Amino acid sequence: MADEPSRKASLLRSHLLAFLRSHRILFGFALFSATTATFVAIHLGFFSTLFIYLPLVTICVPALMILDVIDARNARAWAKRRKIRFGLCLAWSAFLLLAPTYPTYGRDSYMSAPIPRLPKNETYFIAANLYDYARHLPSWTKQMDALIQHLGPQNVFLSIYESNSHDKTKAMLRDFEAHLERGGVRHRILMETDDRRTAGWTSDGHERVQYMADMRNKALEPLRNATKVIFFNDVYFEWKSIVRLLNTHNGEYDLACALDFDGIGLYDTWVIRDGCGHRTKEMWPYFSNDPVAVDRLRNDQPVEVATCWNGVAAFDSRWFLSNNPLRFRDDPRCAESECFLIGYDMHVKTSPSRPRVYVNPQVNVAYTPENWLYYGTLKHLSITRPWRVVWEDWIGYRLFGWVSDRIWLKDETCPLEKEGLVKAGHCPLDIGHPLVPLLIHDDAVQAIRYACGPHLRRTSPSLIVLPIELSDRQIQVRGLSTPADDLILSASRDSTAIVWRRDPSSSSPASAFTPATVYHPSTRFVNAVTYLPPTPEAPKGYAVAGDQDGVISVYALEPTKDEPDFMLLGHTGNVCALHTTPGGAIVSSSWDHTARVWRDFNAAFELKGHEDSVWDAIAVSEDEFITASADKSIKLWKQHKVVQTLPATGVVRSLALIPDIGFASCSDNEIRVWTLGGDLVHTLNGHTSFIYQLAVLPNGDLVSSSEDRSVRIWKDGECAQVLVHPAISVWTVSTMPNGDIVSGASDKNVRVFSAVEERWAPAHEIKAYDDVIAQQSLASHDVEQVKVEPLDALKVSGKKAGQTLLVSNGDVTEVYQWDGSVWQRIGERAEAPSGNAATKTYFEGKEWDYVWNVALEDGEPSLKLPYNVSENPTVAANRFLERNNLSPNHLNTIVEYIYQNTGGQTLGGGGEQYSDPFTGATRYQSNAASGGSGPAASYVDPYTGASRYVSSTSSSASAPSSAYMDPYTGASRYSGQPAPAKPVVNSILPYLQPVLLKEGNLTAMRAKLQQYDDHMRHEISTSALALYPEEERAIDEAFSYVQKASAGSRPTKPLGNAHIDAIVGALDRWHASFRLPVLDLARLVVAYCPESVQAPGVKERFFSALFKSAEFGSPWVKPTAKPVEVNLMLVFRALANVMQEGAHTTEGSWLTQVLQLTSGAHYAELTTNQRKGRATMLLNISCITLFNPLPSSARSVFLGMILEALKTESSDTESAYRALVGLGNLYYASKQQNSPLDAAQTAEIKQVVSEVASRFSEERIRNMAAEISSLL
Repeated sequence: MADEPSRKASLLRSHLLAFLRSHRILFGFALFSATTATFVAIHLGFFSTLFIYLPLVTICVPALMILDVIDARNARAWAKRRKIRFGLCLAWSAFLLLAPTYPTYGRDSYMSAPIPRLPKNETYFIAANLYDYARHLPSWTKQMDALIQHLGPQNVFLSIYESNSHDKTKAMLRDFEAHLERGGVRHRILMETDDRRTAGWTSDGHERVQYMADMRNKALEPLRNATKVIFFNDVYFEWKSIVRLLNTHNGEYDLACALDFDGIGLYDTWVIRDGCGHRTKEMWPYFSNDPVAVDRLRNDQPVEVATCWNGVAAFDSRWFLSNNPLRFRDDPRCAESECFLIGYDMHVKTSPSRPRVYVNPQVNVAYTPENWLYYGTLKHLSITRPWRVVWEDWIGYRLFGWVSDRIWLKDETCPLEKEGLVKAGHCPLDIGHPLVPLLIHDDAVQAIRYACGPHLRRTSPSLIVLPIELSDRQIQVRGLSTPADDLILSASRDSTAIVWRRDPSSSSPASAFTPATVYHPSTRFVNAVTYLPPTPEAPKGYAVAGDQDGVISVYALEPTKDEPDFMLLGHTGNVCALHTTPGGAIVSSSWDHTARVWRDFNAAFELKGHEDSVWDAIAVSEDEFITASADKSIKLWKQHKVVQTLPATGVVRSLALIPDIGFASCSDNEIRVWTLGGDLVHTLNGHTSFIYQLAVLPNGDLVSSSEDRSVRIWKDGECAQVLVHPAISVWTVSTMPNGDIVSGASDKNVRVFSAVEERWAPAHEIKAYDDVIAQQSLASHDVEQVKVEPLDALKVSGKKAGQTLLVSNGDVTEVYQWDGSVWQRIGERAEAPSGNAATKTYFEGKEWDYVWNVALEDGEPSLKLPYNVSENPTVAANRFLERNNLSPNHLNTIVEYIYQNTGGQTLGGGGEQYSDPFTGATRYQSNAASGGSGPAASYVDPYTGASRYVSSTSSSASAPSSAYMDPYTGASRYSGQPAPAKPVVNSILPYLQPVLLKEGNLTAMRAKLQQYDDHMRHEISTSALALYPEEERAIDEAFSYVQKASAGSRPTKPLGNAHIDAIVGALDRWHASFRLPVLDLARLVVAYCPESVQAPGVKERFFSALFKSAEFGSPWVKPTAKPVEVNLMLVFRALANVMQEGAHTTEGSWLTQVLQLTSGAHYAELTTNQRKGRATMLLNISCITLFNPLPSSARSVFLGMILEALKTESSDTESAYRALVGLGNLYYASKQQNSPLDAAQTAEIKQVVSEVASRFSEERIRNMAAEISSLL
């Protein structure tokens, strides 16, 4: 018995040795696989079971099969064991080679697929930040070069910011830069000299994030225009995969990202969030909280996420090129990442919707070549499919998934994380479930909420159709309130307020609302109305009306009485808006520059601080308010104290609270959405005239009404639908709790629109309404579209709501508008006056081509102005004034209005022809009404001390020249005294030679430009505005060119696009006080090298920069700042130099745009030097139109500008003479080119020429006037 243990041990040992001998081959292969895996793991720096799997299936299994065949052949028989083993190996090999492809998350399905085609018209801005990258840079530059060649070198701008590397990165980048220059690739490679650690790269995460944000913003600096912006980290990538990234979701995305890997797994887990805002995992499956996302990964389909970055990120460029562009930044409360914050800011801008952000699993990048070999190649071989499914899906995550569930240390520094605000909430996968707070705005208290899950998509609104029109005795409905689905309150200029109630017994929507009560709060206009919630004394609530006398009348809805229950006195001007709070307070705004808050029908607060009329005031809470004013500001109040003032671009007319975001405001034709902290979220553009009222639908969509005769619905930051009205103005709009929209217009009607078919009007009434709209006649300038399309064009869906389309239908040009779902016919385009208007109108028993409603004075009703195109506008204007017993001072106003509106019946589309109906300003301004500014005062250059302007002391005639003084030194640009006028011997007309303003002090100009550039470069706040190296070179070359050309040796090689782009870039970035030398250089460049701005696209960019630099399109506040005044003068002179031989007036619409913009600068408000510059421009235009006829749309504007100058000018003979010569050329050309002016225009020319001849005593002016008169 004692030997029993030893016997058992011996037996076990012998069995083990026998097993090892019989399976020595298998164990040898296992040892080989383990050794191989160890060496691979040591080389790559991390271990994976894939390193064991690959040698087993690629070497060991085939080798085992071969050995079994050899053994069987030697033994001349197959042992049963070998048969089984061979069969298993053979089945395994067949499975690997022949098994059908099943879904995986790898690259199998696209490695052999063709590279997607990208749109031909796209351009790309590529930005990268590199540091100590010499080891990997050869591979990076090779792939980048291949990508650029595929995209097209002409379509790419590459910007690299290098952070003072300590290896050979700088030298290698210099070689790469030389390669780019040889290939004609636009680029900027900026290499730092400061050590990154002293510049902010410290152990403090906050400083690190701020530093990285600064680095990425520096790489963005050269961005001017592009379709896509692509950011690269220092990653290994394949150029073909980047093309696939750009094609993510067919190119329709706001942000698309790759998947980036390191040794553990997914790298950027502190940035990427799934569709519900949850963190992702480093190990597979990365989106463990979202099984739908995991399934899309397996099928190589893009996954919609909340935020991402992941090594390579492609953006829609609009995020960086809009009026309020995004930039990378830090958040002192959260050191997550500047990449995370850029995605967060995108959500803030698009709320309550969300940006389209995708991760594309077909694009894999890594940070080392070893990781790239593993994640970019080995894991995506077909032979690894079983390992991925068995190990990663079934075993790996179950065993080690807890590793990837850890929270990064740097995340713990973020208060947002600690407070549970970023990850808070349940994440349902079905839309309609509770919402999840994804992110918190820096200064706002509301969470920006989103529906969770991958099913979230933008949805178009239901079609909203007119159900009913309400019309009583009211005229010009100015106020609406819709507190319930069965109640409408309206206020009108006929001194009434009406309560409309829905009749529940009515079977027809057309008769559902009827007037229940008519109140008469005043004998004057009633402009505002609202609803006050019920009280014990008024169980149905109150109707509150505000009138032109400043009185607020409060009526109990039941029982009804003729007299108000309360009258709130305090305002001294028109009450223009009323709102109430849930607590029963009334908020009123008035023309007396104040808003007031009333509680228990007594004054509680007076919100006093605006400098002009307060157009609207709304309550955020019972003691927090927002006011909007004509002083171009918005104020936020806490009780009666101002908390914050926000600037606006124009008069702010209306406000509306937007849940979970903040509020919206409207100025002119623009809507802005703000947070309650005063941050601008986004800007909405689409209206073509004044926006009067804003409202919000129950689903959060915004609604606006405008003088462009429309109500527009805004969804996800875009116009989703347009509701066209047959009225000049849609004054007011309101929304019902059931989602219906109610509008009040100038045609006496209240209209209700609904998305619910049960509440629609009968089909024949809807058709009749559409027919009324379709029969309107629209002026050419009311229609954006210029090209006339065939009828087949209506088969193609519109690109956006509000888009217009001109369609030829026989002899008629029809105007259609895309309302969000269908093309709606909104009228016919009326051509230029021809004596036969499309639709005749009866007035006082007579047929007229046009009958307009004209309001000359605020507070007075509109008057009918009838006109036939065959009659003299002056005769029609006099008839109008006499019939209405009006002052003759209005004659020019009416005549000008007739001229500008005889291109078709204007129904509110012409924003500039209409005054603000709230301010009471005359609707149609007469240019001659205001006196000229007279000679400019002497102005001292703050930089050189020299006088910039010297009034001309000589009135002697001269060939067209300039009295312009050098703005840098004060020296005269033209030497010698003007020559005396030569008597007219025979004829001056046609005058053929444009007057070019070529004189300039280049030395002083260059020194001043350099001084300004150096000043900005050495200031932290303006360093990003300084000239870039390539811009410095281009501007130096431009100065050299002008210097040689002015000396008589013009270079053979003209200036190119790069030189104009450098000038444009400086004008766009630099402050108005620094633009002077750049504008003067632009003036000389176009004078000596006019072909430099003739290339397609260049001309438009150049003119846009010129007008922006002179602040065209922005309201001019008097007195004008001196830098702006000088800039405007130089812009006129630059435009004059553009108008020389070779300028093609019929090429595109550039000349029409130039004339339309410059005509906005009224001649009477210009200084002497500005007038002279504009007169020279007009003269030069007349010279080139002798050979290239003006388009008809431009000629009328051109004629109006000349006549305005001649009517207004009373002192400067040079300006008058140049304008007079321009008029003579215009009339001469019209006769020679068989396109004569009409009789009314000729009559006005004759009258103006006669007045000029009597006003000025100079012989040359009288001779020119006589010559023009002889042509008439």
